[in-house]
Formats: sequence, C-alpha cells, structure tokens
Amino acid sequence: MTIKDLRLKRKLSQSQLAEQLNISASTVYRWEQGSTAPSINQYRGLCKIFGYSVMDEVTFGGADNDK
Repeated sequence: MTIKDLRLKRKLSQSQLAEQLNISASTVYRWEQGSTAPSINQYRGLCKIFGYSVMDEVTFGGADNDK
C-alpha cells in the first residue's frame, strides 16, 4: 500500500495527515506524487499513525506490501 492508500483508508485529508506530522499538506502531496520521500523521522510518524512497526517502515509504500 502507498501512503495515499493508507491515508484514504483512514479517511484523512492530506491536510489532516500533515497536521498530525507537523508538516505542510504540500509535503504530503509531494510524497504521494513520488517527487519526494519522507525522512526517517517522518516515516516513524507515519508508522505510528498507520499502525506499522519499524520493520514495516522499510517496505512502506512498496508495490509488494499487502497491508
């Protein structure tokens, strides 16, 4: 699943997710477009929000991740 898939599954807007991570909505947009990637600290925040473990973080957003 991608960050966008997980966000939509939780019924969060880009702005709501950004607020939880203390970042701008445009940053979330750029992640979802693939033009930038989250930092390791941002990945940790995403994992916490979406219920992933640190080990899942390695494949977060990968095409082979079936979560």
